[in-house]
Amino acid sequence: MSTPSSTDLGQRLKFLRGEQSQEDFARKVGLTRAALANYETGRTKPKPSVLREVSRKLGLSDDFLLSGQVRNEYELNLVVAGKGVLNDGNETEDELAIVGVLRAARPETVKNIIGTLLREIEDDPRTRERLRGPRVDEHIARLGAIFRASGEFSKGSSPEDVDAFLRDLARRARAE
Repeated sequence: MSTPSSTDLGQRLKFLRGEQSQEDFARKVGLTRAALANYETGRTKPKPSVLREVSRKLGLSDDFLLSGQVRNEYELNLVVAGKGVLNDGNETEDELAIVGVLRAARPETVKNIIGTLLREIEDDPRTRERLRGPRVDEHIARLGAIFRASGEFSKGSSPEDVDAFLRDLARRARAE
C-alpha cells in the first residue's frame, strides 16, 4: 500500500466533505477539526490506521483515500451520490445493508416488498405520520412507479452523475 501525497489526500478529503463544515465532517469520521484541516491542507499526513478508520466510517475502501481509485460500483456510487457520506451520513449500517440487498434482489421480490410498504402506508395512518421530510410524497410516488415497473428500479449512479463526478475531479486536478 503506497502512501498518498499530502495534497492529493487533502483534495480527496475536501471532495468527500463537500458542503459540510470541517467540524461536522470531522465529527462524523472521528477526527478533530484541527486534524482534518491539517490533512486537507497537506500540513500533516494521517497514520495508516487513521486512514483506515476514516475510510471505514465513510463506507469506502482505503484505496479511495490513498489513490483516488474505487474498488467497485458500490463504492463509486457512495462517492458520486453522497461524496462518500450518503444523505449527510445519516444512514445506519442496517439501512445501508437493506439498500445493498434490494439492489441484488430479483425484481419480483422488490415489487412484493414495495407493495407491502405501500399498503401499510395507505392502511395505517401512523406509518404515514412516522414518515418525515419534505419529499415524502415524491418518495411514495417513486415507490409506486417502481411497483408498476414490476420491481425494476435504477441502481447507483446515472451516466450523467458519473460524468459530472469525473468533470468535477478533473476540474479539481487542474486547480491544483
